[in-house]
Formats: sequence, structure tokens, C-alpha cells
Amino acid sequence: MERSETAGSDQVTIKVLGELESPAFLRLHRDAIDDGFGALDRLVDDYRDGANRFELPGEILLSAWASDDLVGVCGLNVDPYTDRDQTGRIRRLYVRRDARRRGIGRALVAAVESAAQANFNLLRLRTDDPNSAAFYVAQGYAEVDDPSASHEKALGR
Repeated sequence: MERSETAGSDQVTIKVLGELESPAFLRLHRDAIDDGFGALDRLVDDYRDGANRFELPGEILLSAWASDDLVGVCGLNVDPYTDRDQTGRIRRLYVRRDARRRGIGRALVAAVESAAQANFNLLRLRTDDPNSAAFYVAQGYAEVDDPSASHEKALGR
């Protein structure tokens, strides 16, 4: 999967992220650490130990590139916290600090939603960050009262 989108004034390419040891990913990971965002630590740890490699049917790990710079990532998993069929989970969305508020997060979420259409009819996620919650609501996600998810969105299949 590869698609180009305009995000703000930038041309952004969304594609499958195939390498977590590349210099580009390591720079993004360092930015996340400096930003206090631990989800990329979990992404790397889970990938290395095999707990989550985005390999189940319908799963994908996407990257956003502006020119030759990796500026964001977002994953899609089968939701491990529900027994409802055809439910996916948005995981590990991160956009580099200096690339925020340019539509890159929206482009990543839209690409995940597009990829999810073939296998899932509902997407869920969990965030406790008020800014992230507002971002997802702006993308059409409804707040839910569930210990395993804070937001969800039905996909039109």
C-alpha cells in the first residue's frame, strides 16, 4: 500500500512501514522519547519480542513521509480487548513534533480506515490525552464508556 496525499501545504506519502531499525525510524523514536510519548517504546518492544508485528489478517503498520523524512506512524490491529468480530484497533499513532498541525495525523488515520474497510466494520482506540481525544472526535470517533476503549467509529462497509 502506498498513497500520496496533501496534508496542509505538504505532499505526504503514506506507505507500509517495513523496518523499525532504519535511521529514519530511530530518529522518529528518539523524538517520541523526547516528547514523553512511550507508545513507540511499546511498538518497538512488542515488535522485537513478537507480541505484535501487525501480521494478523487485516493488520498493518503505516508510515507518513514528507519528502525523505519519516514524520509519523500509525498501526491497525485486530482489537485484542473485545470478542466482537470485525473490530480493529488503532495503535501507536505518533506524528513528529515539528510536523504536527499539518494534517499528517488525519492522513494516517484516513489511510488506516481505508485499509480497515476490507476486514473490519468497527475501529476502536484508547487515549487518555485530552488533545488526542479531541483529535479523534474531530475525525468522527465517538467517545465510549468502556474500560478498554475511549473512542470508536463504525466503518461504512
